[in-house]
Amino acid sequence: MTQHRDQHIVNQIDQLVSEQLADGEPHTGYDYGDPDFPRCPHPWCDEEWHGLPITTRMAEMRWRGEVDPGYRYPDDTSAVLCPGSEDAGDFTPADKFRALAQLRQSVSVSRTVQRIRADAQWWCCFHIADLSISSVVVRGGGSPQRFLQINGETVELVPDADGTCMLGRTDRGSDAGARPQWMAIHCRQAPRAGVWVSWRPTP
Repeated sequence: MTQHRDQHIVNQIDQLVSEQLADGEPHTGYDYGDPDFPRCPHPWCDEEWHGLPITTRMAEMRWRGEVDPGYRYPDDTSAVLCPGSEDAGDFTPADKFRALAQLRQSVSVSRTVQRIRADAQWWCCFHIADLSISSVVVRGGGSPQRFLQINGETVELVPDADGTCMLGRTDRGSDAGARPQWMAIHCRQAPRAGVWVSWRPTP
């Protein structure tokens, strides 16, 4: 009796699924790219209907084509581009234009950083014991800048995609003193002192 009832329930589920799929699924996926999907009614917004505010930080990630792993929507305090399709508050297009100006500035800075990183490369010196090397960190309004003084020459280090700009190794000698072995730096050109070769870190 129980088996018969269970089979009857399964048949009902199958029938419901068949009815739901009778018209077929959209070729582009559920509601994705559907021309009948409602648009945001606000004249300053050209997005599809959205319940949450769209911020410049969200727009920047869309421009980049990737989501920042550390991004949290509740913590997003960037300027708002649209407060939401159902919002009837005091948002004005001028607010959006100010937000877009902020976004353009952010994108410009991002492109500059990407260009600088693209111009820089890793250089490695496998014998640095005879070089005079000291590190200097300059803290300004933005991210701290790091420089090396190598035999009197100032070399600006450029963070790689993962944020690193310097690698190396020192060994302890018999007198327990640190003896430098090799050093790799990420910068735009090789230092003049020492023998530096183009190099790529091992992943």
